[in-house]
Amino acid sequence: MNNWVKLYSKFKDWKWYKNQNTKSLFIHCLLKANWKDSNFEGVEIKRGSFVTSLATLSEELNISVSALRVAIKHLILTQEIAQVKYPKFTVITVNNYDKYQAYSTDISNLIAGYEQRISKLIATIEEYKNNRNIYDERNNNARTRTREQIFDYDWLNDKEDHE
Repeated sequence: MNNWVKLYSKFKDWKWYKNQNTKSLFIHCLLKANWKDSNFEGVEIKRGSFVTSLATLSEELNISVSALRVAIKHLILTQEIAQVKYPKFTVITVNNYDKYQAYSTDISNLIAGYEQRISKLIATIEEYKNNRNIYDERNNNARTRTREQIFDYDWLNDKEDHE
């Protein structure tokens, strides 16, 4: 997978930055969040949300369940995440997810811009090659003409005299 998230350098000034468990959990949430809406066991999972459990998070982050509960409380307290519990799973939502993950349309626009630049560059290169080929062809024709052909050439009308 080639997914990515934005993480601004001002993240170092974030309230929970020095709390390793809370910081690890938040970054993990950013990385696990769905980039598009989906469905899980009949529940709509919105963009920026993901399905998990305390046991799964504990295993993924190597953090105890009790420490995870505290980290989740921190993030809910500062409204970084929201949590909805279901009987068999929990849905965690990263609030303001779009600040951390660009819309796919932004990426598409970026790619389209690069494609246009590349196409223009290729067209310029092809144009150069074509002009170079025409120049080379004219030069080769001029070099291979015999003295008689040069004198038989009608320079004023730019055509050969084949009489």
